[in-house]
Amino acid sequence: MDIPDIVGMELKRAAAILESKGITISDVKVTVSPLCKDNSCRDGNYKDYFRIIRVEGIDENKVEILACNPFCNLST
Repeated sequence: MDIPDIVGMELKRAAAILESKGITISDVKVTVSPLCKDNSCRDGNYKDYFRIIRVEGIDENKVEILACNPFCNLST
């Protein structure tokens, strides 16, 4: 499978590119800094503006994505 280079893109845009190539997203996992004060993304919740960190092909025309919140609040 030829996966487009979507690392660094926002999730919404990356999903549209994958869909146009006939590739479906099987799962989106979220990673967050341990210093992040925003607990909402720790539960696996993600938003369209999260950034792609890694894409892994898991099956013919299916991928898993690792994403992060680029606006995570690290302040105390």
